[in-house]
Amino acid sequence: MKLIVSRTDRLDVTIYCFEVGGILSATHIEADIPKSVGDVEKATFTFRKPNHSDSQAIFKQCNFKPNVTGEGDVTFNVSELQDVVLRVLLVDWDLTDDDGKKLPLSAGNVNALDPAVARSVAAGCLEKIRL
Repeated sequence: MKLIVSRTDRLDVTIYCFEVGGILSATHIEADIPKSVGDVEKATFTFRKPNHSDSQAIFKQCNFKPNVTGEGDVTFNVSELQDVVLRVLLVDWDLTDDDGKKLPLSAGNVNALDPAVARSVAAGCLEKIRL
């Protein structure tokens, strides 16, 4: 049992990308790939495991509002949460350009991710961590 999170603790999320009707789709759950699709491309994203400080920063940036009265739901913007998780915790990926060269991890390249890919990667990370 490890109670302290090291800045070097990592976890990988593999996503599966495919087209359905000419539209790119992605999932982090291999069993969710439709049987009818042809080519499936895998990509692996590496995240830093969050510590308490990371957790607090992520919640603040996505307008997380806990219900302190015990009544009603906690509110937050899911899209913002996914975006902040990518920007705060993502440390590496195996994405390549058209020439097969590894794409550097940068804000510009994160911004260029297809929305389906970004959502799938963030969802896969959120399933593996606790904020």
